Amino acid sequence: MEAHRKLAAQLSCEEFVNRFDHLFLVKRPSQSASPSSPIIEFRTTIISTRAQGSKVEGNEFASSWVVEPIRKKPGRPFPERVSVGRASNCDIAIRATYISKLHAYFLLESGQPLRLVDNKSANGTWVDSRRLEDPTPMRVGPGSRVCFGALTLTLFDARQFYELLNST
Repeated sequence: MEAHRKLAAQLSCEEFVNRFDHLFLVKRPSQSASPSSPIIEFRTTIISTRAQGSKVEGNEFASSWVVEPIRKKPGRPFPERVSVGRASNCDIAIRATYISKLHAYFLLESGQPLRLVDNKSANGTWVDSRRLEDPTPMRVGPGSRVCFGALTLTLFDARQFYELLNST
């Protein structure tokens, strides 16, 4: 979050938008400092593999920002999918007990709107309070509220994210 905030302070809105052609998944800090479900303790104690290299550990998860770009990581299989799950080899790794190893994936098919698919997760995937029925894709876009188990995130395009960064 801090790396994006610094960049937003240096760039104009148009420059920021031109630099980021993807959407962002954003979790705002909650008022409560304790997560609804305990974080799994791994030796790496990394909640997510973010480009900025930030780490969130233990109870810091609930009181922290989480920002994940929706984009494919280099060298990963299935170029049309951005995987979300607890496993470290997912494109978006969220190490929490209520997230399945491969919880869901975003479809990045050319000429199609962005869609989200639940991958038979144990705790479900929701878009705007509607549970996804696997393997039926649901269209998502800026402003969509996405839940992976107990974790709620909001999708932002680059312009909305820039405005959020400059308002917090």
